[in-house]
Amino acid sequence: MVQLKGELRGETRSFLERYLFPGMTYNKDRVPTYPKRTKLGWVFTMNAPGEHYTDFFDGLVRLTGRIIGDSEYVMAYQTQQFEDYSLYAATMFDVEMVKQRHQVQYPKDCEAAYTMGKLLTEHATLMS
Repeated sequence: MVQLKGELRGETRSFLERYLFPGMTYNKDRVPTYPKRTKLGWVFTMNAPGEHYTDFFDGLVRLTGRIIGDSEYVMAYQTQQFEDYSLYAATMFDVEMVKQRHQVQYPKDCEAAYTMGKLLTEHATLMS
């Protein structure tokens, strides 16, 4: 399957449609139906370069801001898919760069996701 830059996989698109659609209305004023505003955090992992999906992620933040509540995201990109790339038809990857990113950057990405989740949880606790 060929995937164009910024194009989502079917599973992700289906999830987002089912998640967001119940909060939307066909009224002219477009007031969402969710009972209260909720802060959201998205964690995106991908093998693509970081700029591959940023337009989509930024749009998702704007869309969920209108329907559900403020949202933010963390992304881990150019992630390591395989322990041993020689076992797969995957010669397009710079294996040394991917492994280096996995060792150096991926732990930072995980920490950023953890911190975002912690802050969202603290906010939810304050709001309840």
